[in-house]
Amino acid sequence: MPKKVYWIISLTLLSILTTGMSSNAEAMPVSSDKDTQTSEKPEVYAYYYLWWSAQHWKDKLGPNYPYTASPLPLPATTDADGCNAVSNYLT
Repeated sequence: MPKKVYWIISLTLLSILTTGMSSNAEAMPVSSDKDTQTSEKPEVYAYYYLWWSAQHWKDKLGPNYPYTASPLPLPATTDADGCNAVSNYLT
């Protein structure tokens, strides 16, 4: 596979992981009484960023990101909770 494909896949996975870990969702208690339980499905939200192009990623990663490295390094680090991403390459 071309390096560009690996780069896009890596960044997509990183954005999914960092966005998903910052959710404020809480579990709801389930009643043990069968009469009070409902068959409603939980709401699911998806984010689709149409404007994410190659230039968008280059703007986000900055000029110091090693675009030609193989394998590509992670563009940011997070704290122990997986939150508060900090770019390793912005100027």
